[in-house]
Amino acid sequence: MVLFLFVTWEQRKLGEVGKAQSGVGFPDREQGGKTGVPFYKVSDMNNAGNEHEMCTANNYVSEAQCKKNGWTPITEISVVFAKVGAAIMLNRKRLVRISFLLDNNTMAYKFGTEWNIDFGKTLFERIDLTDLVQIGALPSYNATDVECVEISMPDKPEQHRIGVFFKQLDNLITLHQRKQNDKFSLFKPKNYANFLANSWEQREFNSIAKRITEMTDTEDLPRVEYEDIVSGQGTLNKDINKKKSCKTGILFDNGDVLFGKLRPYLKNWLFATFMGIAVGDFWVLRANNADGLYIYTLLQIDAFQDIANQSTGTKMPRADWSLVSKQRFLTPTVVPEQRKIGEFFKQLDNLITLHQREHRQKKNPFLNENRSPFREVIANAWEQRKLGDVFDYERPDAYIVKSDKYSDAYSIPVLTANKGFILGYTNEGKVCTKECIIFDDFTLDSKYVTFPFMVKSSALKILTTKIGYYLPFAYELLQSTKIEVLGHARHYISVVQPTLACIPSYTEQTKIGECIQQLDNLITLHQRGLIKIQGDKNGKKRSFGRIIQRLF
Repeated sequence: MVLFLFVTWEQRKLGEVGKAQSGVGFPDREQGGKTGVPFYKVSDMNNAGNEHEMCTANNYVSEAQCKKNGWTPITEISVVFAKVGAAIMLNRKRLVRISFLLDNNTMAYKFGTEWNIDFGKTLFERIDLTDLVQIGALPSYNATDVECVEISMPDKPEQHRIGVFFKQLDNLITLHQRKQNDKFSLFKPKNYANFLANSWEQREFNSIAKRITEMTDTEDLPRVEYEDIVSGQGTLNKDINKKKSCKTGILFDNGDVLFGKLRPYLKNWLFATFMGIAVGDFWVLRANNADGLYIYTLLQIDAFQDIANQSTGTKMPRADWSLVSKQRFLTPTVVPEQRKIGEFFKQLDNLITLHQREHRQKKNPFLNENRSPFREVIANAWEQRKLGDVFDYERPDAYIVKSDKYSDAYSIPVLTANKGFILGYTNEGKVCTKECIIFDDFTLDSKYVTFPFMVKSSALKILTTKIGYYLPFAYELLQSTKIEVLGHARHYISVVQPTLACIPSYTEQTKIGECIQQLDNLITLHQRGLIKIQGDKNGKKRSFGRIIQRLF
């Protein structure tokens, strides 16, 4: 059999026998249609009946909408999957046999004529797409990554036989699962509906969460603003007790929940463990005959997010309390049961936060000089230099793209120095090929770049090192040097260049730079594990949401 495989199967890349295509933007104003072409999102994979093949969608669009927005439905039989965010780690794939559209968090692999579809679906299930993940602000991969995956495939008759076999196997498994469900139903209490009704009940959100609106400007209380919260994680990114602010906001107490109602898709939420003031577009929610941690968990599930994102306004969309407050959620009737659910997910949050904190501490030994292993050496062997003596800079004008119509079909990344890093891909020709640092003159964000690229903004500076300085070390030095942002103004020439920093010999720079690069590699491995934990947490929350939706 092994010899047979070597003779009749051949190595191919997915891009040679099909085509990967990313989805497109799907504005809120275009959503909500019930007929027409299905417009799939990642969340549609959770719909009943979509476990293997996409049969239903939560949104459909008309031909007129397609024409107006320039959308072209995908007509080829395809496999669809997530391409960005923690949903990648679930590694879910679904077959689609009808014309469809995808939003820009998803991707389709369109089968070419050399495929038997059932075989293709079976093979795709065995491809681990998480191996393609690019670590960044959000885990992601692009169409080129998918198309470069190498596979082995036989001729089409052999594909057909294998596809039929696995399809029959899937049908057999499904049949047994139904039988198991039937057997399980024998163990339900005769008054099962009454049992559920007594254990859980449908409650309007405003019956378990009271909205607090008391305003205050008390000086000695810490302020929480949008910028202080890590999106989607419910943690603070700084010690807010050190902030100096006299802004007015909503008073919150220990155990309250903060939910950012402005652009709710940003997922700015926080479970408060202290008293403070919420400044800006927040709802402050207080448990009412319920548990605060359960409410905090509830607002993160898909059902809550769906209703919160049915927002008012276009440029500055806000969640609508009149809609959210009346939404009914299945809730345990006893508060201790709610608390167990909330504590379970909070423990997952704490585990993720702990891993992230360890990564930050390993990342940069310069962050706290009192704990730095280099402190004693710096005093004796390091010399002060201006950063302007370390770096040469170049304006990016020659490498700015002319068009922002990016496509995963292109190969040249368009970069920014902020968290987004890769804005998209272009086919324009004039690229920067040097190993360098891109530096945002306004925000002071920077990124180390080792591959050809173009940029979108003239606000960037392209930094390289002068003779006698090692670029990886210089990048870490720039990252760890404290430079104050002076409002919306350019900083590099007037502020960054005169800044003093301690620098060792070139040999010592090289050793430190290589050490930190090894730490980066270790951190990347830990981050992959962290993403899996985050994906598992989100998967559990989705499961919890589905349980709530389906128990009745």
